[in-house]
Amino acid sequence: LPHSAADLFVDNLVRHSAGYILFSAAPPGQGGEFHINEQPYDYWREKFARHGFRAYDWIRPQIQTMTSISFWYRYNLFLYAHESVTVPKSIANTAVPQGAPLPDISPASFRLRKAVVRMLPAQVRDGLAHFKARYLPSGRW
Repeated sequence: LPHSAADLFVDNLVRHSAGYILFSAAPPGQGGEFHINEQPYDYWREKFARHGFRAYDWIRPQIQTMTSISFWYRYNLFLYAHESVTVPKSIANTAVPQGAPLPDISPASFRLRKAVVRMLPAQVRDGLAHFKARYLPSGRW
């Protein structure tokens, strides 16, 4: 998704939601085939907040060690709920306070991998992503 389409994308999601959106997007350095606009978690959080949606870190703590789930969901999945929705207490307890960054819960080895990938030239990064998608498609980390 190009940067120029991000606002419209979020607008469409919120207009067609029932007050809840389960959302995942690749952060900088994750790499991946056809990733052209990797952004920090708070980039997306701000876009949802403009529509009255609040971030909840409800699911990641429950799935972060489940290797049967692809890492990009285990580390990047947030729940956004509209301020007009009454969320269950178990979810409300996971609200990320305004002003607090959405934390990166990935293991140190994966954070190091992201740092290295961020330093690679785009052509090399994209070539590695294409190679991985074709020859190592499991997506497990």
